[in-house]
Amino acid sequence: MFKSGFILSTGAHIDAAMHNKTPVTVWMNNEIVDYGGVIEGHTEYAVQINGDWFPKKIVADDAEIRPCQFRVR
Repeated sequence: MFKSGFILSTGAHIDAAMHNKTPVTVWMNNEIVDYGGVIEGHTEYAVQINGDWFPKKIVADDAEIRPCQFRVR
């Protein structure tokens, strides 16, 4: 469904990747931090891959920070 390198930037993208069992990688500051795998679940704030949780957004002092990007492998 998604091309390699596609950034999963919405909940709908993450849901679709999870449903299709699309393998993803986890990026932070334009560097791979985890070679990831298939998304097992997600909340408003984090994504679970291979039992590990990765933050997808942090809200502090009315500012939203997106620490991790999830890209299709």
